[in-house]
Amino acid sequence: MRFDLMTGNLTWRESADLARDVEAAGFSGMLFTETSQVPWMMIAAAATAAPKLELSTGIAVAFPRSPMISAQIAWELARNTRGRFRLGLGSQVRAHITRRYATSFDRPATRMRELVTDEMLEHFAVVARWDDLADVLIRRYEGVANRLVTYLARDMIRRDATMLGRWGEIARAIAS
Repeated sequence: MRFDLMTGNLTWRESADLARDVEAAGFSGMLFTETSQVPWMMIAAAATAAPKLELSTGIAVAFPRSPMISAQIAWELARNTRGRFRLGLGSQVRAHITRRYATSFDRPATRMRELVTDEMLEHFAVVARWDDLADVLIRRYEGVANRLVTYLARDMIRRDATMLGRWGEIARAIAS
């Protein structure tokens, strides 16, 4: 089983620094959310800084972009990371799609089915909230999921740097 760290908005430098730290701590990957900024440049910075980490979006918002643009970005990142990038697409919620992105939210399930192929569903993630019961989560999902993702707020690491090391120990234990 592999263990990923989920992060939100970072500068390029913060993304690179965090990627180096995460890789050194034994995590297998990083998952980047698309909230108030797009994830692509953060992923590129992380990929350059940490050549062994697997990188993915969790999620990239599908509806405001054409499928061709999403596919081009994903292909470019996959090519430049030598296959270490996975595209995670999602619909987001109606309010964000209609107000923030000024896009239609008609038939979201049908539209997602049209965007997502079986090949894209090869990997899936179990998203587990940050808690002290990681070993319980690992046992519960072993054999069901091939990857666990923790929500790890950058602010938590700033408040207590030992948290990254503690979860790194779990990541190394999973990998062994």
